[in-house]
Amino acid sequence: MMRKVAALFLFTLVLGGCALLEPAPAPEAVLDSAVSGTEGIAQVNAGGAALEFTTIDGISGERVAGIEVQVAAAGGARMVYAADPSGAHVPVAVPLPGTAAVRRLVMPPATDLGYNITTAAGSIDPLLLEPLGLLDEGQIRNRMRSAGDFAVLIYQYNPDQPLALTNAPLEAYATPFPQVTVLRPPVMEGSGALLVAGIARGSFGSWEHILVDRYLAGRIGQPPATDLSADLDFGWAYPVFEIFPGEAEIALGTDERALLMVNWRSPNPDPPGPWVFFVSTDDEERFSVEPQSFALGPDSPPQEVIVSVNRQGLAAGDYTTTIYIQPFSEAFGVIEQTAQRTLSFAVAEVIPTPTLGPQAEVAFVPTTPREGDVLTVNAAGFTPGEAVLITFEGGAQSFQDSQSTADTEGLFRYQLDLQGVS
Repeated sequence: MMRKVAALFLFTLVLGGCALLEPAPAPEAVLDSAVSGTEGIAQVNAGGAALEFTTIDGISGERVAGIEVQVAAAGGARMVYAADPSGAHVPVAVPLPGTAAVRRLVMPPATDLGYNITTAAGSIDPLLLEPLGLLDEGQIRNRMRSAGDFAVLIYQYNPDQPLALTNAPLEAYATPFPQVTVLRPPVMEGSGALLVAGIARGSFGSWEHILVDRYLAGRIGQPPATDLSADLDFGWAYPVFEIFPGEAEIALGTDERALLMVNWRSPNPDPPGPWVFFVSTDDEERFSVEPQSFALGPDSPPQEVIVSVNRQGLAAGDYTTTIYIQPFSEAFGVIEQTAQRTLSFAVAEVIPTPTLGPQAEVAFVPTTPREGDVLTVNAAGFTPGEAVLITFEGGAQSFQDSQSTADTEGLFRYQLDLQGVS
């Protein structure tokens, strides 16, 4: 099905850092749509080019039939809007960068909360959209109510301004779809990342921007269950906690201990703090951690964790071990945000030094030697083959011999020529 709709707004996406076409007065937006069939494929004829969307359920990964997919084009740029009339999934709207003819479109499943949030690839230049002015949360709710049973809010989120979406009016921009609004803070550097919130009518009245921050706090490290871009990266997202040193590998060298600092960052964690953190290692015989568990929350000071190494019995060489830091919530259970640090250390080669051995039985022949004699030293009590250091100190002559060894029975015999020795 194809229909043309006149539009009074300007719409262009910035793809790969370059604007596609300069905006022209009152560009024409062409909306084409299709419904995914039993194989979960919707084929849209967008501006003469056939686009194929494979619609996927965000939980099961199976293909979904009956998804209505629309593509809007304006000024050479495109946006896709997908909705599920059955209500099993909340709608999504994302920019459509690139020229790929086949797309994977993951539908966020509906939740008891009445909304679902995901991220999207691509970018949107709001200056080329139709501005709606600064809207507070009440005005945005009214706009959502006028759109139908579902609405989609696309937030431009700056990782350096993680709380920019909390209880403040936002700049709002219209899109080719009446259900879809783009939002961004009034003062924002860069284009930011895109977060897409699909909201059902029952949650319009309670929607707050802070839910986006809570979403980010809870999603770090978790599997991307609703991946629209098929290549999500949460590295820029607002972390709940952080660990110093930040390096994945910490060189312990020849030191006996390493110090880690765990610091809480998020004032809006989901689930709420405090969390309990468990610290463990994959080599409990060689390593110990203190403390092994601790509580941390928004009002907690940084927590020190001491990791100690026991090198006893290790051969000389380089070694590594992994330290795991696992958060846990009594309300939520295990939180899939395990942090790891690889600890590398060295064991240096130890050069042996002479030590006192057991008392040996020593006999001298003759017992009262004189100048010119050959003095024989007989000793017993050594380990077979043990090296024996003998030292001779005389008034006019002194020497050491460390090459002699005991025989296979632990006996030692040595001769000294006393010729010329007073």
